[in-house]
Amino acid sequence: MNLTKVYALLGGRQVFDKPFTSEQDLAMAALMGIRKSALLHLAGAVDMEVKELVNFLPVTLRNIQRYKDEDLLSAIVSDRLIAIAKVVERGQEVFGSQKRFASWLHVENAGLGTIRPIELLKTHAGIDLLLKQLGRIEHGIFA
Repeated sequence: MNLTKVYALLGGRQVFDKPFTSEQDLAMAALMGIRKSALLHLAGAVDMEVKELVNFLPVTLRNIQRYKDEDLLSAIVSDRLIAIAKVVERGQEVFGSQKRFASWLHVENAGLGTIRPIELLKTHAGIDLLLKQLGRIEHGIFA
């Protein structure tokens, strides 16, 4: 995983005081809460409506709308948002572009039990499964 790319997907310097240099930095960012603007930035980076991205987070769209851009999200929401950014970073790396990765996310996948990969972004178990599936694809294993 490229921490610099995850940092950029979440807004980079506009959102965080310092870059991510380790997994510990990601964990601490989630624990402390990240700004709502990170969610907005990730949605823009993956060409997704904010309301669609919020569907994968343990929070309602209405609650998110109440936040100011600089307000901190809860640790639970921050953690899931960071996990989704990790999947996006990995997917872009494996597929070579955001467009190809997005296409893969929206097509039923036999390797995942004929579910659309995007549906798995709702849980950490699903996110882990997606990361494993992307690893298989990268290594040329039928996925």
